[in-house]
Amino acid sequence: MLQVVEGARSQEASKIIGVDINELKWGKGEAFGMTDFINPKESRTSISETIKDVIEGLGVDYVFECTGIPSMLNEAIEASKLGIETIVLIGVGNGLSSSFGGIRLHSDLPTLLHKCVNKEIQLDGLITHQVSLMEINQSFELLKDPTASKLL
Repeated sequence: MLQVVEGARSQEASKIIGVDINELKWGKGEAFGMTDFINPKESRTSISETIKDVIEGLGVDYVFECTGIPSMLNEAIEASKLGIETIVLIGVGNGLSSSFGGIRLHSDLPTLLHKCVNKEIQLDGLITHQVSLMEINQSFELLKDPTASKLL
């Protein structure tokens, strides 16, 4: 999730909305540039309707769904209707997978590397734990624990 927030911030998005049931992700997301946070469990309407309330009836221009959960993808598509200004929604949850990612190695990778070397992208803030290769199974358990990975 934070990688998407960082990308939106670096592209000067006017509004970056995070959606998650884990309230612990709000603080870290805000430090990276998230402007709003929605907990679907606290909303009486659908996620897309709650988003439209936050942005005064408009839809979002860009949607990044980071869970791999089909119902979240549908909500993301619904929220993207009628976008008028640059606004970004990040749909996140407890899923461990992501869909529809991609990079063009010859054009995108050199740009990303340059930004990382020049500290234009906050990579250090994305690290929550360091484990040795021998402890790799522990890292998968950490991904499942919403209190251990406050930002994923």
